[in-house]
Formats: sequence, C-alpha cells, structure tokens
Amino acid sequence: MEPVIPGVNRSRPGRKVGPALPLLVSVLFLSAGCGTLRQEPDQSILTREERRFADALAHYAQGLIHQKELDENAPEAFESFKRAAELDPDNYALHSAVGMLARHQEEPDVKTALAHYTKAIELAPTRSLLYIALAELHFHQKQDEAALEVLRTGLEKARSRTLILAGAYRYVRMFIADRSVERAVKCLEFLANHSEQPRRYHHLLGHLYIGLDNREQAIHHYTMAAEAEKPLAESFIALAGLYAEDQPAEAIATLIRGSERVPDNPHILFALAQFYSAEDKFDEAIAIFAKIKNLIQDVQQQTLTAEVYLQYGATCERARRHEEAEKIFEECIELHPDAHRVLNYLAYMWAEEGVNLDKAHAYVTRALALKSGDGAYLDTLGWIYYKQKRYRLALKMIQKAAEAIPDDPVICDHMGDVYRELGEHEDAIKYWSQSYRLDSTSKTVEAKLSKHGVNLEKLRKEGEELKKAAEAKRKKEEEAESVLHGEPPPAEEPPAATVPPPADTNAPPFLQPPTDNP
Repeated sequence: MEPVIPGVNRSRPGRKVGPALPLLVSVLFLSAGCGTLRQEPDQSILTREERRFADALAHYAQGLIHQKELDENAPEAFESFKRAAELDPDNYALHSAVGMLARHQEEPDVKTALAHYTKAIELAPTRSLLYIALAELHFHQKQDEAALEVLRTGLEKARSRTLILAGAYRYVRMFIADRSVERAVKCLEFLANHSEQPRRYHHLLGHLYIGLDNREQAIHHYTMAAEAEKPLAESFIALAGLYAEDQPAEAIATLIRGSERVPDNPHILFALAQFYSAEDKFDEAIAIFAKIKNLIQDVQQQTLTAEVYLQYGATCERARRHEEAEKIFEECIELHPDAHRVLNYLAYMWAEEGVNLDKAHAYVTRALALKSGDGAYLDTLGWIYYKQKRYRLALKMIQKAAEAIPDDPVICDHMGDVYRELGEHEDAIKYWSQSYRLDSTSKTVEAKLSKHGVNLEKLRKEGEELKKAAEAKRKKEEEAESVLHGEPPPAEEPPAATVPPPADTNAPPFLQPPTDNP
C-alpha cells in the first residue's frame, strides 16, 4: 500500500476532491474509534491493512482538529500525529510532522524529534528540507558536527543542493549575530568546501579569522577568494590591509595583482592610490587617482564623491602640487557644495600658504555652518585670523578649538604661536611644550622649544606617561561601558573574538561593490 501523505489526493488523477471528503473523514474517524468509542470485535469488511490506514487517517484528522481548536503545537495534536505515524510507518510526511511538533512542545521532546526526522529521511532521502530540519535540531543542541554531517549527507542525496547550502548559511548568520564566531567558522568552512562558488565564503572566513586574531588563516582565506576563477576585488583589498602595517611592499604588490586580475576596478585602484600615498609615492598615487577620475566620470558616466576628491587633492597637496590640489578641491566644491571637509581642507591649505585668505575665511565659514562647533574647522578659522594678524580673534577661535578637541598637538602649537605674537611668552612655551608631549616628532615645535632652552628629553618622558595614562583611561571606560550593558569586563587574556564589519563598509565611497550573496 502506498503511504498516506497528508494533503495528497488519493483519488483518480485529475479528479477533484468534493464536499464528500469531510464526511468521509468523519466516517473514518468514527469507524476507527481513535480510542473514543468502545469497539466490538472487528467484523468490518475492510482488510487489516485498510483498517490500519483508516485508523491512521482518523488520528491524523483528530490531530488537525486539535491544531485548529487548541493550538498549532497542542500536546493533543502531537499525540494524535504520533499515533498516526505508528499506524502508517511508511509515511515520511507524518514522521516529519511528528518531528516538528516534538520540537515545539513546551518541553521539547528532542529524542522523539530526532527519531522521526531520521525516519522521514530514511523514507524520503531526496527531500532537502528534511535534512535542514534535522540539522537545525542538532544545531539547537549545539551538536554542530552532527548537524554538518546531516547536511553533508543531504548534499549527496537530496534533490536541491541550493536549499541545503542556504540552510547552512542561515546558521552562519545566526551564529554571527549571537557572536558565536567559532561556530560560524565551522559552518562557513563546510560551505566553502562544498559550494561550487566558494569565494564569498572564503572572504567571510577571512573576516572572521581576523576577529579570532588568526592572521595566518585570514590571509589563507582571503587568498583563496582572491585567486578564484572570478576573484573578489574586496579580497585583494582585505589582504593588502593585513600586510599594511609590517609589509607595505607586499600590500602594494597584492593590489597591483588585484588590478591585473580585476582590471579597472575603482575599489582596488583607490586602495592602491592610498597605499602609494601612505608610502610617500605621490606621483604613483596621483596617476592612479587620475585614472579613477577618468574611469568614473568618462567611462562610467558617474560623479566622484567628495571623499575621493578629498583624498586625491590631499595627495596632491602632500606632494606640494598645490595648484593641482586647488583645482581638484574647487571642482569638488562646485559639484558638492556641502562637502565641508573639502571646504575646510582647502581653506587650511590657503591659510598655511598665506594666500586667498578672504576666500579661505568664506570657505571655512561655510564648513562651520554645515558642521557647527567642529574643532578642526574652528582651528582653521583661528589660523586664518592669525595669518591676517588678527591675534585676539585668532586666540578666541583656537581656544574654542582646544575645548572641542583637547590635547591636539597642532592646536596646541597654534595656541603657542598666537601667544607669542601677543607677547605672552610663558603661555607660548606652555602650549608648545604640551604640543611636543603629544607629538615629539614635530621638528617645527622642537625648534621653537630649543630656542627657549626647554628640556626636550623631559618633555618626551612626560609624553610617554601621558600616553600610558590615556590608554589606562580608555580601558577603564571600556570596562565601565561593559558593566553598564551587563557584560563582564574583558579578561587579561586575549579578548574574545569579535565580528568585523562586512567587506563593503571598507570600500571606497564612490561606488558600492556589486552584491554576490551566497
């Protein structure tokens, strides 16, 4: 006898089930008894097999009634479906229903759920959702290896590999949301090993291994994503980021490879330009920025964002190509009149040169209107006043800047210069000294202090103490924040892994990378 499958029409093909079905179910329900009627010795004309079918269908119908009248997961429905599955043991759908109800009881019956899902898979090994349901049960019991083994079997036997992989990826997302990074890594490694297009999984594994402070594995997985048949641009960028601190040459080489594997990708080019600029290879950086500008504006018919203009112009300014920087900044302001960072940068550049001071004043005033009270912008305005020899106004603005950004070495240096011009030399030395404590690499400040016979070695030592105190304060604030949110303070051992941001948050802002979800 073919198994009863709830919801499947057992009548002739093409025949519609009419109003007689509820009556038939009622008759079977009464004739089968379902334990509600006292039965006389069986004198039915039905065979034993047909009688079992009638009993199974009656219990199934009773379970449906309980679900409708009581609750979807009512214990009475659970018991009815269990009895139906006992009477019709070759019905995979009944076993699946029992497994689901067992899981959702007030006290989940895990053992029963496992047994019935396993039986359902045995009866219907091509049904993908059964593997997902059984794996989910194992995951909830924190039996990750068992769950992955179920999914591995599903990939071999089920009809839809896509559904199995999607089920595994769903748990990756859940584990990441729960900060269970190690569990997410296991699932992602499973996906990377079994997917036909594993590059996204490798890339995300790279992110997670950074969170686990495992640089070697992060490099391995980013490399796998970067060396795929269709490589990911963001994987080259992430790899370069890992090499940036101690292997800048390797970082640049990685991005050059990326630009060859993914030609004319603006994200890779942007990262490469920034790395060149950081290594003071300004000509190379500027050439790449120009290429990006041509690619975005002329080829893709789009507009560079203010952020890209800012980085481009700043690189030109650092290369002392001021006319070129000015042209780039002015073009940006024309296209993005609210680009307050660019307005401020150009205003400060002019103030440093002592040129276009009236226009610089207008630009930084616009920047402050867009971002009121910004310390850097107030310092720029004060520095413009200084260059205009309006020292009292300069002092007022730079004091406001110092209130907004305490202990900034540049602001302290500017304050010292203003006090010098006002003839207040003790205050000038005081602020230059503080500037040097905060940044002992400034040759300009060092020269001013040396001229006044200040003990630089003493200031350097004081600066080290300031850094230690600031670091201790930062840690204490972090611990206080953790306690405030009900979290224990971090231990002295390496901190628990955290999940880094998605790759696209690090992408340059002129375009978002194309989506390629697993």
